[in-house]
Amino acid sequence: MAIIGPPGTGKTTLTYGLLQKKDYNYISDDWFFTRLLSNASVVYSSEKNSYIRDDLADVWKEFSKAVKQVHLDERGRGISDVNTLFKRRVRESSTLKTVVLLERDISHRPFRKLKADEALEFMLEKDFCNPHQLVRDERKLQIRQEFFWELFQSVDVYLLNTVETPQESLDRIKNLIIG
Repeated sequence: MAIIGPPGTGKTTLTYGLLQKKDYNYISDDWFFTRLLSNASVVYSSEKNSYIRDDLADVWKEFSKAVKQVHLDERGRGISDVNTLFKRRVRESSTLKTVVLLERDISHRPFRKLKADEALEFMLEKDFCNPHQLVRDERKLQIRQEFFWELFQSVDVYLLNTVETPQESLDRIKNLIIG
């Protein structure tokens, strides 16, 4: 499962919520490589660090010790080594079956399944959930659109509105995983 959303929508909080249970593994934080094959979408790890905020320990008490060990900047953000946090649970690759897109908008319902065109529209509206794109031109826009169009046709896509409590949002994700 990939959790994708604009900054501040709860990606890290929900990921760490899942990782409280030993059944879940970690691939990557802010980005990963994807290979679209004829019968699968395979994701590969890109980094071994996780960017966390100081409020993570307020949401998931289990991580308070880990947050205390991270050097935080003046805005309460820091970088954590996931191999230290999740020994033997960091994976190099996996097959992607589900994408959960995140938003935070009190005027929208909390959860729904999306069609590929709706998911692509979301990504376009949210600038591909990436405020750090180095190149923004028509060619790159076309490449990004084609990639996400193909990806969203090969996986299940859901939109999760993280206006509920982190635990309620986490429960919705867990229900997707266990069916």
